[in-house]
Amino acid sequence: REHTLNPTGLPAYSSKMRARVRRILQDAGMDEGYGQVWGLGSSELLYGLLAESNMRVMAFDANERDVEAARRILADSDLYGRRASVYPGAPTALDLPPYLAELIVVVDPDAAGMDKEIEFVERLFNGLRPYGGAVYLQLTAAEHSRFEEWTRQARLENALIYRLGEDLTVLKREGALPGSGQWTHEHATSANTVKSKDDLVKAPLGVL
Repeated sequence: REHTLNPTGLPAYSSKMRARVRRILQDAGMDEGYGQVWGLGSSELLYGLLAESNMRVMAFDANERDVEAARRILADSDLYGRRASVYPGAPTALDLPPYLAELIVVVDPDAAGMDKEIEFVERLFNGLRPYGGAVYLQLTAAEHSRFEEWTRQARLENALIYRLGEDLTVLKREGALPGSGQWTHEHATSANTVKSKDDLVKAPLGVL
């Protein structure tokens, strides 16, 4: 059977959640790619991301019952394994690959491990792709101030943090990864050096 990217049969979600998801997607400037949802909550945000975009989304939650319920709904909607997957466990306790996500949305910061403070920020940032990967968290003004301080203390290069509206905190990874080189011509440079100045990736190479 031929599949399309447009989901059918997903549970209804509130107009408030629809507006939130659209605001996030518009600010992030993306409609495709890989996204992550940290904590399911009511799963509304997960369903909203799938319905309002063409992203492929991975969700993580420590409550195995909620994970199983979301899996059943996504399977019934013919999305599980194609555009969505749900994993048991707190995301901060899982060995997730770096640089994978265009978008990470933290539904429940406390359940996702915000008490780990600087480590929490580092794990979020580590999962973002370069050139604009973004994290969105629903935080109060006081929580935002603490999160901003942890980000400063973590000394994350190319990190940008700001408020979106009155309740969302955004953390973005701007530009290239520190230490990466540029291959600007057919033979690396205009001088035909055939040599990369990349300090980040070196032999021996392996699968990330």
